[in-house]
Amino acid sequence: MQVISFQEASFLNFLLSLKECNLFILECSANALANIKEDSGARLSSTEIATDVNNIVKERPLGQVDVMRFLLSPLCHLSADEQMRLILIENGGLELLSKYYFQQWRIFNELVKTDADSTETNMCLVTIFGIILNFFVTEAKLVAKSQVLQEIGKHVVTFFPPMASSEKNVVLLFNMMVLGLLFLKVCVDEDVSLTTKEIFVFLKASVNFLKEARPCVCSRELQKTEHSQTSLNTKCEKVWADVAELWYLGLQVASDICGLLPSTREVVKHSGLSGAISRHDKTCFQDQGISEEELATLTDLLGKVTCEDA
Repeated sequence: MQVISFQEASFLNFLLSLKECNLFILECSANALANIKEDSGARLSSTEIATDVNNIVKERPLGQVDVMRFLLSPLCHLSADEQMRLILIENGGLELLSKYYFQQWRIFNELVKTDADSTETNMCLVTIFGIILNFFVTEAKLVAKSQVLQEIGKHVVTFFPPMASSEKNVVLLFNMMVLGLLFLKVCVDEDVSLTTKEIFVFLKASVNFLKEARPCVCSRELQKTEHSQTSLNTKCEKVWADVAELWYLGLQVASDICGLLPSTREVVKHSGLSGAISRHDKTCFQDQGISEEELATLTDLLGKVTCEDA
């Protein structure tokens, strides 16, 4: 087992002490945005809302510093370590992270609604998802018992489908899709409650997203032509270096769920993904940049979808 350094332990102790401090993250209530100018009874215009959100994010009074944002990148690295995750779990780190996630989500949502610049908050959420994914990938038993992680998982399952249809903020969408699929796998494996409708809507959006994100999977001719390109895979190509691993991980988890949840097979069939896989041979896929590992996962997924038809 890897031994954590004194510096790493000290950093985590510093981080976990933040929850006792009077910092911006813990001062913002769930209704902070709704309560802006409440005393005047005035209804805010879109421009005013965007301005007030930006004031919250960028123009804080002295002493109200968003320290958490500066700690997210190191936390993403540290949460990949088993001992570090244990320290975070035992000292309320997940609760702190959850508060910050939902706060940033509210700000992001308001910015998107008003067409204001959400780049900074978007990047912040992507990093938070990187941390949370480390727990979902490695601590399935914990996710099944943790109300905090389940709340985040259910939030993602609910909000991913409508966001995916907009095809905006592609990197954020990839993170949400993978986390939601991992959460769904935990729900099936560990008997965590989730409604049939929630499962179906999320699976349909996720499988379609996986298919449309890669031209060589969604195209009938398996060629990158003007006609085979979709709006989503055009956007994905621009950030593929940032999302390639997430696409592959999402594909793996979708294949796992397909073997556990029979209804998933129908979703994959209706999406056209299984048809796209079966139409082309190994050489065609490899010519279009599909790796051996990705091809093996696509083949495994196809086998699980068609096993009932054999």
